[in-house]
Amino acid sequence: MDDSGVLDRRAKMRQSLEIIFHASFLLGSLGVIVMLLVPVPDAAVAMSVALAVFVIGYTFLRAGNVEVSAAILMMTALVLITYLAILSFGIRDHAILLFPAVIVAASLLFETKWLIGITGVVVALITGIVVGELYGMYETPLVYETDIYDLALVVLAMVLIAVIARTLSEHLRGALRAAEDSRLRYYEVFNGAPVSIWVVNLAPVIDAFERLNESPPEGWPEILSTLEVIDVNDTAVEMFEADSKEQMLLEYSKVLVPDSMGDLRTTLKAMAKGDSHVDIEAQMVTLKGRPLNTIVSIAPASNQTLVTITDISAQKKLEHEVGAYEQKVKRAYSDVIEAVTQEKLVVSSRHDLEDMLGEPVGSTMSVTDPSELEGSRRFVQDEIGQYCPEMTGVGRAITAIGEAVTNGVKHAGTCRIQMHMKSSGGSSAMQLAVRDNGNGIDFLHLPKALLVAGFSTKSSLGMGFTIMLDICDQLSLATDDQGTIVVLEFNLA
Repeated sequence: MDDSGVLDRRAKMRQSLEIIFHASFLLGSLGVIVMLLVPVPDAAVAMSVALAVFVIGYTFLRAGNVEVSAAILMMTALVLITYLAILSFGIRDHAILLFPAVIVAASLLFETKWLIGITGVVVALITGIVVGELYGMYETPLVYETDIYDLALVVLAMVLIAVIARTLSEHLRGALRAAEDSRLRYYEVFNGAPVSIWVVNLAPVIDAFERLNESPPEGWPEILSTLEVIDVNDTAVEMFEADSKEQMLLEYSKVLVPDSMGDLRTTLKAMAKGDSHVDIEAQMVTLKGRPLNTIVSIAPASNQTLVTITDISAQKKLEHEVGAYEQKVKRAYSDVIEAVTQEKLVVSSRHDLEDMLGEPVGSTMSVTDPSELEGSRRFVQDEIGQYCPEMTGVGRAITAIGEAVTNGVKHAGTCRIQMHMKSSGGSSAMQLAVRDNGNGIDFLHLPKALLVAGFSTKSSLGMGFTIMLDICDQLSLATDDQGTIVVLEFNLA
């Protein structure tokens, strides 16, 4: 056994002896009182002396001399048991029943060699009691005499008790070692995990949430006060900048911010419906006030819930930086494209393009298959005839809308056509907006996709875009991961 194992065993042995000494002091004191009341003064004196010796043994224990303390405890107990037996019924006295108790205690506390020694002492003491009875060294009030068979029977019983106690104690120690190893492995994984892990009891929180019927914000302190945090790992202490685990367990409610209450409400709704696993993205803060972006995973169990919290603040910061960079690139592309086309082709954001549109008129048509292309042309022709009959060059508009719809169906699977009428500063224009829900145009290919005839990738619009640009008075485009909007604009006056 290594040094850590020896130290651990001594620590457990010391704890066990502490309990035995305390129990011995209590039972011994009660025994002295009973013996004085009966009265049996000799027994009272013997117990008092034993208690005094126990105090000496306890002093050794407090000083760290575990083995000496254990030896004093065991030998004093054995001598006291023997003396009490001699004072009354000898080998048939109830005090003899304490010998097996001492053997069992020894089997739990000591190694095999100690157990053999203590069992040998017990056998010797029992032999002395029986020999004393046989040779009349003391008298017992029993009407029948003790013989050698009684000695053999009792000795055999003590030996069997020692063997059985050792076997059971070994099994018990093995089970305890396995349980301890399992516990240590659990804490190694628990504390070594790279994510924050919380063990909580969410049942009272869900009950309070249901009882208060999704209460308004002022009810949340009452709901959160029912949360019981059982344990957190070392990563949680570090992530939330706590000075210790104790501080984390006491001040855990400070990591929640008002912005995260909506996410918590959604989570509790899902768990109240019986969802077995919930993942949410939530805003939190450390105990020192530093904001965190996190992903919270909640996995309920029978009486405890495992909550893992992953800090994605660095990822969010990177996403923001990448997004800002992409916006700069898009703006640069847009400026270049507008300059090259003398502002005939405008590339903008979805929001800005929607603001550029005039009032919608007529109905909307959805196109989901190339076979519907001819129908879309007739639809546009009818809309123009109804809402701007004065328009010239209707054929150009029909050709342009055919190219836009072809691209929308090809790359997004479906698109929608809507006419808009725009008036500004005494001039007016007819706009045909074609929207789809595809993946958008890759901005890396945007200049070629828009300006180079015949250029085509899976996400580009190919030759059709240059044709539309030649036909329209102005062509506007917004594209992102939500889809693409193409607006064909024709001046009316």
